[in-house]
Amino acid sequence: MKPDAAKKDEPKEIEPITFKSRKKRINQRCPICLGKILCEQVAATVCGHIFCHGCIQKAMRLKKICPVCNKNLRRSMMYHRLYMDDC
Repeated sequence: MKPDAAKKDEPKEIEPITFKSRKKRINQRCPICLGKILCEQVAATVCGHIFCHGCIQKAMRLKKICPVCNKNLRRSMMYHRLYMDDC
């Protein structure tokens, strides 16, 4: 048997498939978790600071103030979601 023939019969190693996250992120870090904010999870306080929606939601349960500037936030206007088309 030729050495080349033996190599043809050997099973080839298969490279693992890796998937990159397809979720887009804005070029801004959340001041609460310090992670990049997902496009579909952007929320802003009325004072203009932006956060991950989940982070600001949890923060508002603890205190009704902006985690960045400490502005008091009214119950009806604490924060709102932002929907970004080009993200």
